Amino acid sequence: MRETASWISRLSQWITVIAVLSIVIFTGLFTNSTLRAVEQTLPNTLLEQLQQLTLIVEQVSEAVNLAERAKAQTSDQTVRLLKEQIEETYQDIVSLRESFVFDNLIQASSFHATLAPALVDAGVWIEEGVAGIPPDNPMALQIISTRLSDALNQSRKLNQESFSVARNILEEQKSKLDTFLYGANALFILTILLSIGIGYLIFLQQRIQKREKIARTQRVQIERKLEYEAKHDHLTGILNRRAIMDSLKTLLVNENEVPVNVSIGMMDLDRFKEINDRYGHQIGDEVLKHFVRVVQSCLRETDYFARFGGDEFVLVIPNQKEGAETAVFQRVCDTVRQTPWPSPLGEISMMVSIGVATTRENITLDELLAQADKALYQAKNTGRNRIALFSDYPGSIEGNA
Repeated sequence: MRETASWISRLSQWITVIAVLSIVIFTGLFTNSTLRAVEQTLPNTLLEQLQQLTLIVEQVSEAVNLAERAKAQTSDQTVRLLKEQIEETYQDIVSLRESFVFDNLIQASSFHATLAPALVDAGVWIEEGVAGIPPDNPMALQIISTRLSDALNQSRKLNQESFSVARNILEEQKSKLDTFLYGANALFILTILLSIGIGYLIFLQQRIQKREKIARTQRVQIERKLEYEAKHDHLTGILNRRAIMDSLKTLLVNENEVPVNVSIGMMDLDRFKEINDRYGHQIGDEVLKHFVRVVQSCLRETDYFARFGGDEFVLVIPNQKEGAETAVFQRVCDTVRQTPWPSPLGEISMMVSIGVATTRENITLDELLAQADKALYQAKNTGRNRIALFSDYPGSIEGNA
């Protein structure tokens, strides 16, 4: 459960980093594309509007030409064309003034202020005449031509200024846009680096956590190994002297003070020194391992088996019915004798002598071990390969002691 929660936590951290990076990248790309589109669209829009101003200037020039022609050779057709040109140009300049957004760049308002009054005057004069002079009179047409010519000159000047101003302002806007883009891209790159840095820190954190987990596991394994080695014999793997003594103390001195029937068998391999002398200590060690395996095959899970040292072992049988422990120890003795070790040099027979002592009221652990040891001495002295109960020879054992 804890492993699953840790895995989900790591996954959510990486999902968050990836999501932030994706949002930052998308925002950066969208901002760049939008600003670049504005940068490309703005000049085109201004150029289109400046071209419209140029067309209006050309229309005014055409009106001036028509007025000059009408003055030189007055005809109804020429006057009619002049009227139509003045009206069309006036409508275009009004439309231009109302539709343009970038007034401050192309000076559409100034164009309107310059051309609109002249076109209005020319329109009135071509319809009604000038100060009582008929509209088709050469003098009236001269006045109209002069009025339009003055407006044309001013509009041409404004048109040139508009191109110059628009170009300067476009360069300024482009510089501002580039500066903004630079700042936005710098922030974009900084955010990406920050996200990558956070991702790297998460990676390092998870790596450290993994190493800490491995270290904790190794420490637990080492502690368990040390604890095992502190309680077990390094050669045979069974309990050692210290561990069996602790177990016996626990059995004999229980918290509920309920008497526990415990039988202790002190065991000694018969003539083990001869095996060592004949075959060597390496073979002797293998004989000890085989002996342990044979004895363990005869035991219950509740029994305790330990190596006291050398070829001396202790077998503890707790909670047996009175007299039943004899059968257990006898079975061990018979099985050991019947199961030689098949060494590379041939079968090596084993025999074991066992001295047994059983708990009784008011007996200490040291006294119980001493009784088992004395019973073992009796088993050795009476021919080996047998068990001896302390309860069967208490007088003779005490006397021999």
